Amino acid sequence: MFKNFKIRTKVVLIVLIAAAVSLVINAVRTYIQMDSIFTQSLHTGVNLGLKTSNEINTAMIEQAKKNLQSIANLEAGEVNEKFMQTKRRLAVVSDFLEQAYRQNTPLKNSIPQRAKNKLSENEFLLNDTVFTKYELAPGVVMNENIRRNLLKISDIDLLLHSLMRNNKLFDNIYIATENGILYSISKYKTIPEFDPYQKEWYKKGIKANGELIWIDTHIDIQGVIVVACAKAFYNQNGQIAGVIGINIKHSDLIEHILNKDSVSGNFNFLLDKKGTYVGGNSILNANEVWYEALRDASMGKYQSKIVAVDSKDYYLFFSEIEDNGWSLGLMAPAKNVSLPIEETKIKIAAQIEEAKQSDRTIFFETLQNFSIIFIFTAILSIAIAIILSSSITQPLKKLMRQVNNIGKINSPKIELNGKDEFTELSVAFNKMSDKLVNYIKELEYVNVQTEHMNNELEIAYRIQNGLLPSLNTNFYNTKAIDFYAKMVPAKEIGGDFYDFFYIDSNKNKMCFLIADVSGKGIPAAIYMAQAKVLVKTSILQTKNLPGAMKNVNSILSENNEACMFVTLLALIIDLKTKKCTIVNCGHNNPLISVNGKPYEILKMKKTMAIGINDKNEYEEQTLQLGTNDKLYLYTDGAIEAMNNKAEFFGNNRLIEYANNNINAKPKDLDNAIRAGIANFTSGMPQSDDTTTLAIHVL
Repeated sequence: MFKNFKIRTKVVLIVLIAAAVSLVINAVRTYIQMDSIFTQSLHTGVNLGLKTSNEINTAMIEQAKKNLQSIANLEAGEVNEKFMQTKRRLAVVSDFLEQAYRQNTPLKNSIPQRAKNKLSENEFLLNDTVFTKYELAPGVVMNENIRRNLLKISDIDLLLHSLMRNNKLFDNIYIATENGILYSISKYKTIPEFDPYQKEWYKKGIKANGELIWIDTHIDIQGVIVVACAKAFYNQNGQIAGVIGINIKHSDLIEHILNKDSVSGNFNFLLDKKGTYVGGNSILNANEVWYEALRDASMGKYQSKIVAVDSKDYYLFFSEIEDNGWSLGLMAPAKNVSLPIEETKIKIAAQIEEAKQSDRTIFFETLQNFSIIFIFTAILSIAIAIILSSSITQPLKKLMRQVNNIGKINSPKIELNGKDEFTELSVAFNKMSDKLVNYIKELEYVNVQTEHMNNELEIAYRIQNGLLPSLNTNFYNTKAIDFYAKMVPAKEIGGDFYDFFYIDSNKNKMCFLIADVSGKGIPAAIYMAQAKVLVKTSILQTKNLPGAMKNVNSILSENNEACMFVTLLALIIDLKTKKCTIVNCGHNNPLISVNGKPYEILKMKKTMAIGINDKNEYEEQTLQLGTNDKLYLYTDGAIEAMNNKAEFFGNNRLIEYANNNINAKPKDLDNAIRAGIANFTSGMPQSDDTTTLAIHVL
């Protein structure tokens, strides 16, 4: 039905439909864009809020971890001070002992009563809550020296009692001398007998040479878990007189040093260098991270981690106790860190939701305003379309009447008056028509020239094939050898050639040639024809390969402005003696199989290609061939054939195919090798002329 309308009506309808479609598309696109903007704005706001929330959360967590680490460092410092106090007090006792040993006479004139009672009755004496014991090591007999040392130790008896009463951490103090005296002061009423010289505090104290040392967690003679501090003291001669040691119970460390916050749930613990846990909280059920953290801390590797202990998550922090190399661990419930963060996230989420509601209101108000503008624009577009349709249809009718003649020779020109697009279109149509006519004429001319050139190339191909000897001739019919040759050009004509002919009237000597001219196409073919004639003529005249090659080289090198050259392999076989002379003028070395053995590349001297330097000399090589010897000559088109992976066929594949067909006749051998090349290249265009010559000595 639409085709029966007038052009003006069609134009009006097209414009109206186009306007309506355009308005609808623009409306939909605008709605989509507005919705996209709203969604993007909403997502941006949400993402920004979430990002801000996450950054705040991260910052709060990091700050909380820094605060907890600072607390751990502070508490470690306090514990370190307690350990250092113990060492300082032990150093004071050691100094007093050394001072007593330096005195020529003790401060007292006799052995203290407690020492007398102990040494005579083997009983413990008590004073308030502190108990003292003197004894001699097994096998030691009282003498003057021991008596004097007992007096010296008794000089610090009051000092040791004061230390034990005023220090809640001290559990036992031991003094063991080199000459067998053992002095013990303890908070226990019963002090068991023991050999001090087998204890770690004594042995390590001796090895430390007067340095204050700590002995890690071990079981004391009282059967309790302790940590010890020890130091050797010296006599007036600068020799070690004995060792003094102080024991501190783990339970006292926990009671008097470690802290536990019952409100926050934080607690700390100690870890000695062996990884022994010292703390008031029993760890009954912990995950692998807990034990991994303890192992790392015992090796001095400190890193805060989240661990699970008794089904609760804790932040674990470590700090080193410098004095004895122990570690202090601080455990803080993870919920104490995350609770303020969760409250902040809830507040931010509420603000994001409020912003979303505000954005929705703005979006729908904007959409309502756009709908009004859309209706007004639609009415205005329809009015303008009706007014403009008349000015469009008239020149269009005229243009359509004359455009059908475009492309015809001598067709009338399209003529429209005015400066609008239709006038410009008519000018463009006229130019296109002129160009189209000219193109048709040029195409007809090119087709004629192409056909003429193809005819000439076909004639040239026939002429070039005619220059090559025919394999069907009987002039070389001999029972001494069998051979086959073939040349396939890369283009219509090529620059490779082969030849074979007798060089004597008795037909006892036969010459074979294979050559490759530089380049391809017509120039190479012309150069090939010239070279072939010169080579054959010179060999027939001189009967000498080096001399013939020198003559040909001299002629081709003269006035060689095109810088062309030819690589050539020439050989003469005496059909009676089977002696072979061969000259290689820059060509590929042939393959040879001796008496049925695998093919290999014949080693021979190469000289420069013909046509490069007129002073070049050539040297021949002699081979003594035998029955079943084979030669395979080829140009570089065979070994340089390329596949779609830019890989060359190469000498190795050539030898492989030759050996796979080593018993084949020359023609069958050549066909097999060429089939292998074709399979390798897989349809890739031939890049160079390919010429081959197979010879079999019978």
